[in-house]
Amino acid sequence: MAEKLLLLLLLVAFAAGTPLIYKPMHRPLTDSLIDYVNSQKQSTWTATRYNRFKTLADVRVLLGVLPNPNPSSLPELSYPESALKDLPEEFDSRKQWPNCPTIGEIRDQSNCGSCWAFGAVEAMSDRHCIHSGGKSKPYLSAEDLLSCCGFSCGMGCNGGFPEGAWHYWKSKGLVTGGQYGTKDGCQPYSLPHCEHHTTGEYQPCTGDSPTPKCTKQCIKEYNSTYQQDKHFGASAYSVRSNEQQIMTEIMTNGPVEGAFTVYADFPSYKSGVYQHTTGGSLGGHAIRILGWGADGGTPYWLVANSWNSDWGERGFFRILRGKDECGIESSVVAGLPKD
Repeated sequence: MAEKLLLLLLLVAFAAGTPLIYKPMHRPLTDSLIDYVNSQKQSTWTATRYNRFKTLADVRVLLGVLPNPNPSSLPELSYPESALKDLPEEFDSRKQWPNCPTIGEIRDQSNCGSCWAFGAVEAMSDRHCIHSGGKSKPYLSAEDLLSCCGFSCGMGCNGGFPEGAWHYWKSKGLVTGGQYGTKDGCQPYSLPHCEHHTTGEYQPCTGDSPTPKCTKQCIKEYNSTYQQDKHFGASAYSVRSNEQQIMTEIMTNGPVEGAFTVYADFPSYKSGVYQHTTGGSLGGHAIRILGWGADGGTPYWLVANSWNSDWGERGFFRILRGKDECGIESSVVAGLPKD
């Protein structure tokens, strides 16, 4: 039966004139998957076992990008051809704007499908600093966005829409708020750090976290009101799905939020330039793209994840650039701050 199904798929692809690259479907989180990835002579990345992921549910709870019923809700930004010339071979927002500390930080979404909110507030925080010349360094609150942006953003810890997050920043604004356990800002994140994939200083992630209740007030230790602490976007837009367009936007205005399809091999990423090698789709995930480069001739995007710094390359990862790998170049959103 399996052979007949594969033959049918090949015949359909041939008839459509579309090349079909067969990838073996190893089960996620297994030694056979990790061994397969690491055995590939031409592989550009390495895989490893992390203690955090025991079941598929452990992975899927973190993948919080939902299919957007209105993907064209934001206007598309497209730079003219004249602006796409002389792009550098590598670019790192951390080096370009060293006086903006949020650019180099890795946050922790805890055991909640809030990646759509984290990718957004991380890039928004970076851009407030960049466009103020380092004078304003707000640490925008994932808690405020996650809990208070309703239906237009999705379902909180059960997933959401990056486009809705940027529209909310423009229309309603966001307050500040540091990571869990801090008293920084108006609304620090209320869901605890946990070890997503390894043994470390935090407790293991367990269960599904409920979406925090929307509370339109600051913690008592903060010396400003909720409304006074709001930071707004002046614009929100999608970026044309094109390598040079995305590069130009990052180099001009700062990191962007992107989304991509997570396949069964990605949770085991350790280092290198990720390319989908084996396994089926697990869900959609939002991240922050902050630069690009090449490793041994393989072009990549430099990306910040929100699974704490014990995963990947100290919380960051690199993924193939220029081929819309896993759809990462098809769902880029951003905006400009008002102040």
